Amino acid sequence: MKISLLILSLFIALLSAQSLPSEDGILLLNESNFAKPLSKSRFVLILFYDSEADKSSITEFVEARNQLKELYSGVKFARIEGNTNKTRTDMYKVTSYPALRLFINNGYTPAVYEGEFKAKAIIDWMTSKIAEQIVDVKTIEEAEKTITSEENVAFYFGSKEASAYSYLLNAISNLGVSNPDADDEDLVFATASDAMILEHFELVPDETSLIMFRDYDEERSIYPVPFTAETMRSFLNARKYAAVMPFNIKALTRLNNKKENGIILFQGTKESKAASEAFKVVAGEFRDMIAFIEIGGSQKNQLAKKFDLGVNQHPSVGIVGAGNKRFLLDRELNDKNLKIFLVNYFSDNLVPYEKREPKVPKTREGYDGDVKVLEKANFNDVVLTEESDVLVEFYNPHCGHCIHFAPHYSDLATKLKNVEGLILAKFDAVKPRPEGVKIKYYPQLMYYRKGDKKNPIEYEGNRKEDDLIKFIKKHATVNMKGF
Repeated sequence: MKISLLILSLFIALLSAQSLPSEDGILLLNESNFAKPLSKSRFVLILFYDSEADKSSITEFVEARNQLKELYSGVKFARIEGNTNKTRTDMYKVTSYPALRLFINNGYTPAVYEGEFKAKAIIDWMTSKIAEQIVDVKTIEEAEKTITSEENVAFYFGSKEASAYSYLLNAISNLGVSNPDADDEDLVFATASDAMILEHFELVPDETSLIMFRDYDEERSIYPVPFTAETMRSFLNARKYAAVMPFNIKALTRLNNKKENGIILFQGTKESKAASEAFKVVAGEFRDMIAFIEIGGSQKNQLAKKFDLGVNQHPSVGIVGAGNKRFLLDRELNDKNLKIFLVNYFSDNLVPYEKREPKVPKTREGYDGDVKVLEKANFNDVVLTEESDVLVEFYNPHCGHCIHFAPHYSDLATKLKNVEGLILAKFDAVKPRPEGVKIKYYPQLMYYRKGDKKNPIEYEGNRKEDDLIKFIKKHATVNMKGF
């Protein structure tokens, strides 16, 4: 129970994170917010300064930050006024200003900068500190020992003069903070350029390779060229984990600290092996782009409420994306639809989920707002009449997707209510249905055209208003002028 509550609190924190104040790209710290960037970023360089005497040092610090952000974009720069924050200056043994302290992976003992306070010198020192994270392997025996003694080893094979090596340093700077308390062990980095070592691992000499060695899942993952800092970071962050993770503290640490989006499979009370298999298949293709997490057990109902899924019997899929936006899969849960869902997400073609209550006022008898309410008794008279085109939403009142879509469908009906000969209607498909009506998923939209009512057209696009109107215009027998 305690673990479930901890996971839920971490999930809520993920959805409500607030940013720190900054100036010229430099985070502004004080006693109360000092620890926040340390828990989020692997490398945090903090300037302790005297606000009266160190204006030139702040200028050099900003210049170093502006140059370093291109080289090592994950490094965070922050400053704290020493005289008014004595607890921190005493804790980190700052006795004079300006002073630089580099915190690595939220360590308690920061590295102390003792060089000239110039931008170039600071940049060179930072490069050396990031490079220190990589073990320089000289023999085959050292390489094998490194791989077998650690859970996750990212091994760079090639020259340190190659552009790929600088991309690796950038990727390392962007990695999140590991959390051993959450069974989130850190990556170990190694490098080798000796021809005999490359031959031992069946690699081509003079070619650069990056391989992730793990003691679970796939034992060896080879980075797909060409190298870029961003794709390398995604590869490293993703491949240290299983393709599909169970939802636990380790998974929350990944979402919260590793700057990743997550696609979550909510297993309903009727858990589905088919849903798990489809999720796993798609994870094999998209795992470097987004974290795949499967929720079962006692946590599922609490977290599903964040997507208004309540106590769904059947599995559902949602995405927690950038800016804490949430998205729901509104199609049958299979590998094909999951792929389409993710492609649309990364193409920015999904409508974010918004917790909105359906409109309830009935302005006309037999209507909910401007949506005609259908039942088995009036279905034929309203839908199959040859007087009108009819768009019907078949829904389940307990379905989270339907609850989400209801206000959008109501808004669409209001927008189109003056189109003569067009009716937007809805049918509670949990109740007895007319003969011949088959439901594959919820909500399902079918367009019944005047003159061809026996061959309704299924809407298969997304739920955006503009796309729905385009669909109606394409198939309408009525005048849609003005739309």
